[in-house]
Amino acid sequence: MKFSGHDTFACRTTWLYKGIDLLNKKRTTDNQIDITILNSHQSTIDLGVGKNMVNAIKHWLLAFGIVEIEENDFGVLAELIYADGDDDNNLDAFIEDKFTLWILHHEICTRQYASIFHYFFKEYFKRKSTRTFSETEFVGSLASYIKGAGESLPSLNSLSTDFRCLIDTYCIKKSKKATLEDNYTTLLTELDLIKRTAFRTSDNEVIYELNTQAAENESTALVATLILKTFGSLGSSSITLDDVYLHLGTVLLLNRDAFSKILEKVASDYSSDFSFKQNEATGIQELQINSKSSWMDFAKKHHYQVC
Repeated sequence: MKFSGHDTFACRTTWLYKGIDLLNKKRTTDNQIDITILNSHQSTIDLGVGKNMVNAIKHWLLAFGIVEIEENDFGVLAELIYADGDDDNNLDAFIEDKFTLWILHHEICTRQYASIFHYFFKEYFKRKSTRTFSETEFVGSLASYIKGAGESLPSLNSLSTDFRCLIDTYCIKKSKKATLEDNYTTLLTELDLIKRTAFRTSDNEVIYELNTQAAENESTALVATLILKTFGSLGSSSITLDDVYLHLGTVLLLNRDAFSKILEKVASDYSSDFSFKQNEATGIQELQINSKSSWMDFAKKHHYQVC
């Protein structure tokens, strides 16, 4: 598990493009990218931000899978934002498309680079009967989870800082120090997944609430893309509906009934790519993936319409 690294800054909308653009322009002689250039003083000049923000940009490039360190190159998601400097061919350079935001949300929740996102959306609410939470309640639960997994426990202050950064990623700030830029340029606030309620705990902490309806009206193209992204284009691969929900429905904050209805629409709209079948051995209904497309190719064809 990995925590901190963002220097308290939630990712801003322009940062991913800026980071990709700089790394691409400064490829090594063997055409690899070198993310360590973001450790240099020159990067603060190139990016036009302070050192702490450069550290944050580096963190979010890795957390969202934009850069793959092991390969010294960009990850698949970089294709959504950057087309090798050709702005006319970028799918969504300024990340103005909600479809792109959902893809980025899914990515940060399913990889473990910024582990708090994975725990929050995929683990925490398995252990709760309500959809409300406070900072102390969440941090205590996360600390117990880390210890139970046999991992080294960061300080509670560090976990609290991570929590506040997660909240800032999804929830518009209400503090007097928040600027219009803070509120309108933080990357995932438009998804409206977390709401700040008017209620407080007995210790005067803000009570937050999940918005379980945020994804209900999103397109079947998005859900189909995320199914392919989650399970891969394996060709005639069958997955139990329970597994589909646990791996994807939870990330979208949908209840099982709402998610099942969306899956039915996906199978109807893209009948050549997805279908339902009953497992002969178990009698359990499964989702069968017939698509031969990668998730990126599917998204380009059915949403971005560039294929």
